[in-house]
Amino acid sequence: MSCHHRPLDFYRQDAFHAFFNAFHGQFTGSQRFFDGLHGGVQSFKKKLFASEVRGPEGASLPNGAVVFTYTSPDLEEGYPGNFTLKETASFSNGVFRMQFDYVCDKDTPANITNHNYFNLNGHGHGTILNHRVMIHADRYCRADDGLLVQAPTVPVDGTPFDLRK
Repeated sequence: MSCHHRPLDFYRQDAFHAFFNAFHGQFTGSQRFFDGLHGGVQSFKKKLFASEVRGPEGASLPNGAVVFTYTSPDLEEGYPGNFTLKETASFSNGVFRMQFDYVCDKDTPANITNHNYFNLNGHGHGTILNHRVMIHADRYCRADDGLLVQAPTVPVDGTPFDLRK
């Protein structure tokens, strides 16, 4: 998933190149404040995920997918529950797709995000200005001036966040 292959320690020390962050944003409620920006001190950005290449028998990666999996044990970074995250990255018929699936055995806040940037034309082959982005989301979380996420979520209709088409 990287144009420049560097030693593993580079990615563990440099949050800018993190693939995952366990929690993005800060939430406030009527009687509770939760500061989970980037999931804590270590978060997922410094965890080593298991990976598995999937696809049709004999297919090259462009016709398959890579599944990354990590299980965060109960109370890691202060989060309750055993939390298993699977991210499937696939490229097929000119479409790059990232799908996040997660499950936890206790109630815990989760808002998985990815900080990578991609040039689907290939490294050194032009800009991203001809790329199209689609996000299947009808609602989004508003943030105040302090970047605290505000409830309730609001519709994306008529906003720059409507990336459904």
